[in-house]
Amino acid sequence: MFTQTPSPFTHKRVKHSEQFILSVLNKNLNAVKNNVSNKLDVDICTDKGTLDVQYTNSEIPYVDFISFLSHKDSCVKVNGKRDDFKFYEQVREMNSAIEIFQSMGYSIADIFRCLGVYAEKEIKPGKFMNDRYNYIAYVKYVPKTFDVEKYRFLDLNFLRNVEVEKNVTIKFNQKNRWNSMNDFYHSAYLRFPKEIIDAADVTQDFI
Repeated sequence: MFTQTPSPFTHKRVKHSEQFILSVLNKNLNAVKNNVSNKLDVDICTDKGTLDVQYTNSEIPYVDFISFLSHKDSCVKVNGKRDDFKFYEQVREMNSAIEIFQSMGYSIADIFRCLGVYAEKEIKPGKFMNDRYNYIAYVKYVPKTFDVEKYRFLDLNFLRNVEVEKNVTIKFNQKNRWNSMNDFYHSAYLRFPKEIIDAADVTQDFI
């Protein structure tokens, strides 16, 4: 199975983000870095619950919806490279299906199940669809540096109870950047309106 290797800069930012969040957490939360030896891949465990850490370039962070979807129609060419035309056609097809599902009032969980028809194998859920993740921390950097611009903690359980019709964007990633052109597998995200993200903000509970 193909595994995409992150760039050294990306890898350092991931590690730096986790260490940074650990450094700002309230000591009374008894935080433990947990993703080295455990099988659940949860970054940090606290007395309040599990906490995933991500870095973001966006003012309104994207929430991981689907981590991995292998489409039933392979987009790998005979030479082992990605068939970009087929890949983007699949993205357009699934994004169009999502718009129809949303217009019919499907819940986010229903949409996740419906997208299973496009998968050759079981879909790997993103952090949003996996209830072992209670919170998510986002670290935003000054561009091209390791200087933290801002950070915030969001309550995933709050976001899970948001109704679909409240302008929640659900999309599959284009993966058209230089460092994702060899990724054969699909992933998708959720983007909530600013007022919902602000309502889910629990930063003060953690610091």
